[in-house]
Amino acid sequence: MLALLAMGLWSGAAHAQRFPARAIHVVVPFPTGGGADILMRTLGDSMTQRLGQPVVIDNRPGGSTIIGSQSVARSASDGYTLLVVANSFTINPALRSRMPYEALRDFTAVSLLVNSPQVLVVPANSPLGSFDAFLGTTRAAPGKLSYGALGPGATQHIAGELLKTRAHIDVLYVPYAGGITAVTAMLGGHVDAVIANYSEVAPLAASGRLRALAVSTPKRLTSLPQVPTIAESGLPGFEMVAWFGLVAPAGTPPEIVQAIRSVVAESLKESTVLSRLETEGYLPVGSTPEEFSEHIRRELSANAAIVKAAGITLE
Repeated sequence: MLALLAMGLWSGAAHAQRFPARAIHVVVPFPTGGGADILMRTLGDSMTQRLGQPVVIDNRPGGSTIIGSQSVARSASDGYTLLVVANSFTINPALRSRMPYEALRDFTAVSLLVNSPQVLVVPANSPLGSFDAFLGTTRAAPGKLSYGALGPGATQHIAGELLKTRAHIDVLYVPYAGGITAVTAMLGGHVDAVIANYSEVAPLAASGRLRALAVSTPKRLTSLPQVPTIAESGLPGFEMVAWFGLVAPAGTPPEIVQAIRSVVAESLKESTVLSRLETEGYLPVGSTPEEFSEHIRRELSANAAIVKAAGITLE
């Protein structure tokens, strides 16, 4: 019995030592150029150097991230196919009675990567000069203003609906395939405002084409010190932060999960990576698999409560 156990341990260790022997594919269930794509391409370059094998980014948007996620759930549990997940990973189950996979059953947590603030923005020439003006206009003319965001069921959609519930305002939600797409539509005059990841609006805000009205974090961002938080603008306790993590198909050997997690942790400490993430407004985390698994569990419970309280549906 001891001999068999020793052989099993040796086999697992040898497997980990040989990993990776070929390219690793990371499925990003979001459009190219969006926050998740920028993040994973930044990390992927560093991981490629450390692993000695290519980290290939595979964008598969659609179905509120369900299409790409389902493809990974059905992949081999060998560490060569990974999935970038975000809040939608834990929001979708609260919005849909039937899902083609379960977050905790069909995936193995690898690491929570970063947190990303949400920002409410308008075009630079908008008459809405502040968050107070935004609230005032919506209250004076219910249903007149519209906001664009990724969705339905994405973090930005949930943030918008939570804002409507907490502030008692009526604003029309217009869904888009990605944050960048929503911003483009806003600049074209199709919606009045957008809620997006800071990384998706930072360049346009810096160039003066957008005006940031408020951020969803508990504290102001160091990169936007003049922009108030929603919490300090009359809605105390308001917080909605996007997060991005990495998971593998269920059954992936623990030694391979740890090997990937270690490379991720090292990459998140690399100066060039940190500099790029700071520019994009990301807050690095780099958790253990156990910590990320517990994070997913908490988010599933919290988002179910938010969706129920706000009465959010997909109809």
